[in-house]
Amino acid sequence: MTNGTSEIATFNTTSANEILSIPPSSMEFPTFSCEINSSEFNSDGSISISSNPAVDGVYRVACGNLYFFSNSSKNWSEAYSDCCKRNMSLLKFENDAEHSCISTSIIARKYYYFETDANWWIGASDMGNESIYKWVYSTMLTTDLNLTQSIKFVSGQPNSSCDVEDCLAGVIVASKVPPNNLLLDDLDCSTMQKYICESQMPKPAPFPECDNSLCVSDNTTKTLVLLANQIVNQIISQNLTLYQPTTINAVFFRACNSVYFYLKSFITWSAAITECCKYGFSLLSVENYEEHLCLVNFNNSTLNAEGTFWTSGTNQGVLSENNYGYCSNSQLIDQSPSFWKSGQPNSPWLERCLSFDLRKASLGANGLSDQLCTNKLYPICKLNKF
Repeated sequence: MTNGTSEIATFNTTSANEILSIPPSSMEFPTFSCEINSSEFNSDGSISISSNPAVDGVYRVACGNLYFFSNSSKNWSEAYSDCCKRNMSLLKFENDAEHSCISTSIIARKYYYFETDANWWIGASDMGNESIYKWVYSTMLTTDLNLTQSIKFVSGQPNSSCDVEDCLAGVIVASKVPPNNLLLDDLDCSTMQKYICESQMPKPAPFPECDNSLCVSDNTTKTLVLLANQIVNQIISQNLTLYQPTTINAVFFRACNSVYFYLKSFITWSAAITECCKYGFSLLSVENYEEHLCLVNFNNSTLNAEGTFWTSGTNQGVLSENNYGYCSNSQLIDQSPSFWKSGQPNSPWLERCLSFDLRKASLGANGLSDQLCTNKLYPICKLNKF
């Protein structure tokens, strides 16, 4: 032992209040009762998340799964039962690929509160057969736990102290990098600690929430749209690449088969959407890697900007923390490293809005980053049709 709202995912639940009776296995593994809690689910069988204030934890989506991180501490059997009530199982990582995804996508990216070391109950035990560890499912089916280069115990463990440490915890080591930030330890099953549940996501996470009310149309905006159209026509007719009008505190530029401008005013993400819309433009969306490279190259050769600018990218919304999209065109954002500034995104559950760095530096210094939506940056606005 060591110290230590929106579209919702749908699950195939059993009928309300149904008790699952689990027969003993050949290894005499203890049996538990599992009662599906009907209050946790909507009438269509989808799990109720944002509308249920008593969830006692948070849900996260990553690695194609739904995870639940508890706020309260329970012993192992209580944690097992609580996961089962949610139609979930205690966390399992049965191969290196699963372990890598969890340790990299959730823990290393601070997808939950992993700033300090902690133990969390996971779905593994050697109850009924000492030193033979099994992964335990919500149905009480079991599979062998196989140690690998990544799936390994804390040094000196397991020690099965006094032959009572029959349940396994995932040891989060916040200061370590994958795979050494998620290790195993055997503990007394009566120990009270937090726990992690998991289940598959039977359909993709919802597109991030976008507030359409931020784009308004009134007599003032009609005047500004007319003004912006005149500027665009002037840029096209005179074949201009850069243009700074006297009527708007902005820099217009023509590149990458479109016309853009950035307002020389530091504003929040929501305000940026509104400001671009006033002129008949949309807050920036970088639609493909060709446009990404084009903007970076254009900046190096002509624009000479050195800054961080708002885009319409976000991951706001229930279960959308790991699912980024542009509000301006409802397009999901490619999460391959080539689109992102080095080391980004690094706080998807807190920094929910995306910026784009334009700098006369290496390619890795340019690209998308996650930001607090309340930060104030210059917005880049893009012409809807050109």
